[in-house]
Parts: sequence; C-alpha cells; structure tokens
Amino acid sequence: MRREFLKLVVLNCVLAARNAIGQPPTPPLEGTREPKLKLRTTLSVELITSPTTALEAQRWGAVFQKLNVEVRTKSAQQAKPEVRENRQGSVRAVTIIAILEPNGVLIVPGRRFSADRDQALADWLIELRTYGAQGRPEGKPAYGLSKIQFDELFRLLEMSVSKSSTGLPFDEALAVVSVNRGLSMRLTAEAADQVRKLPRDWKLQAELKGMSRGTSLAIFLSNAGLAFRPGRTPEGELELVVVPLGEAGVWPVGWPLEKAPLKVTPKLVEVLPLEIEEAALPDVFARAAKECEVPVLVDGWRIAARGVDLAEAKFSLLPKRTMWSIVLHNATSPHHLVREVLVDEAGKPFVWISTDDPKRLNERAKQREVLIERQSDK
Repeated sequence: MRREFLKLVVLNCVLAARNAIGQPPTPPLEGTREPKLKLRTTLSVELITSPTTALEAQRWGAVFQKLNVEVRTKSAQQAKPEVRENRQGSVRAVTIIAILEPNGVLIVPGRRFSADRDQALADWLIELRTYGAQGRPEGKPAYGLSKIQFDELFRLLEMSVSKSSTGLPFDEALAVVSVNRGLSMRLTAEAADQVRKLPRDWKLQAELKGMSRGTSLAIFLSNAGLAFRPGRTPEGELELVVVPLGEAGVWPVGWPLEKAPLKVTPKLVEVLPLEIEEAALPDVFARAAKECEVPVLVDGWRIAARGVDLAEAKFSLLPKRTMWSIVLHNATSPHHLVREVLVDEAGKPFVWISTDDPKRLNERAKQREVLIERQSDK
C-alpha cells in the first residue's frame, strides 16, 4: 500500500496502479489531483529611462537581446519598479517595469543589477519564466503565497476531519486527514525515502476527528517523521509539499492562543482536588483529555527520538487541590517534555505534548505574528 501511495503522490496523479505483487489498485487519495497543462510564459521589459541614461539604455538593450527578452524604453517621471502578470488561456505574459539609474544600475522589485552581472539577471529571468510574477516560493514570507492564496489555503486547512483516525495505517490515515478540493500533495525524494523506512505495522495512535485538517495533517505527518509546507507550482496552483521532519519553514502543529487559557480551556486551569497513583503518562494524558474536554495529543516521533518511552514513564500525585495544566507540566518536565496549549486553524483548542526544543518553541512567536497580521487584514 505504501509503495502505491508513493507512486500516487510523487507523480501527483490520481490514477491507481498495481504494485509488484499484483495487489488491487490503491483507490485515489484525498489531496491528489491531475496536474494541469503547463503555462507558456512570455517575458518583456519596460525600461524606464531619462535623458541622462540614453547610453546606458543601449547597453541594457543589448543585454536583454542576448537573453532573448523583448525590451521597450519609456520615459516616466513617477514610475516604480514592479512585475506584472496577465494570463489568457495557457499563456502567461510577465512584464517587468525596470528603472534605469544614471549610474547604469537596473532597479527591479527587491533587486539591483549592473550590466556586468548578466548571469544574475539571467537566473532571475529564468525564475520568472518558471513561476511567473510571484517568483520562486521558497524562502519567502507566507510560503511565497499572495494574501489571496494564503487565505484560500487557510480556509481549506480550517475544514474539520470527519472520520476517526486512530489505529489507521499510513495510507488510510492520510486519506482521512488530507485536504480535498483539488489541493495537490507532493513528496520530496527525502520524504518518500522516510515513508519507505516506516515499519510495516505502523499505525497512527492519535484521534484527530473533529480537528482542523491543517493541524491534523501536521500531527499525522509528525508521527511518521514528516512535515509539510505549502507551496506554489510553476503554474501558480497551490500545493502541499511533504518533507522530512526538522526542515525549516514547515506548517506548524497548532497556533498560539490569542486569548487567556481561562477563556479557551477553562477546565484545564480549574482548581480542583486531584490524585494520581503510579499511572503511565498515556493514561494521565487520557484522563486529562476526558476531564478537561480537550484533546491531549502527543508528538510521538520526536519523543521516541529523545529516548523517552511514555508507556514506561510513571507519574504520581498525592491528594491535593491543583489544576490539570500544572499536573501535565509536572508529569512531562522530568522527561524534558513540554505541554503547550494551542488552537488549530479553526480555533479549536488542544494540548500538544512534545520535546523542549528551543528552536521549535521560538517559532511560536512568528506564528503569532502571522495570525495577528491575518486578522488585521480582514
């Protein structure tokens, strides 16, 4: 089954295929779609000049001619550098508005080129021919997506999981938590190799029913040593790229609270009499989830990599008045674990038990900034 899954996702295709031992075709999975036809991209440059840049304009005209890019000179007093895009059918026309300074430097959005750096310019033009006006998505804020694209993605990831996920093998769990509606999913070669290395009896131990698909997908993948990041295909379509766990710039497991825990998870911070007698940590988590009416989910892959066996880790609490939030902290901290109270993309709270990785924890501040910016733009 996993072999067929890899064929489906890596090739980004919904056609089922028979595996080497003749098993039935794997059914199409949610989150996969047939790739659309490639766009044909044309490039042109509007070179904004002045009376003092005539000689430099001729020099740049020769550079663009060598790079096979149409260039037109234009005189304008208040022009600003930008890259425009216009689509008609399968043709994408990209127009670069470039300002030519008297010293011969070419100003384009976010970049400056001199005539002797034609290779750097050529590389940038290749990027525009491939990805259009938005350029390559990697390494850019908001995953290289426009606000419209990011909001569309967030709405898709807000959708809730409608079926039970616990105890399912990899392929079946993926089908339950994946995002439908034509959002493609692609594995990198390293992620595909990670999937092949999973034990044949691997099963998802987390119950994600009722949670948003973005957080559910992140939790499911993290328990298989994977993560995902949103992306944009050269044709401008949204996609999800599955990568090994630990890569930078991946979609987070949950988001920081915007309100005080008392407003979001009141039973988690309610003071009440509690007693726990030599219980394994999974039992402590299950009891907390039931009594606080909030999911308590575990970062199984990272915790196992830390060398912590949750089933063997015990916790006791003498009778006292306390709150479950403190109990979970006291139960996890001796094992260098942390409990975070987070919300999913739809605003549903949950508790996430993970390792105390400072780099990962510091990313929460950035995620809070993303939410604040998104709220302010509405």
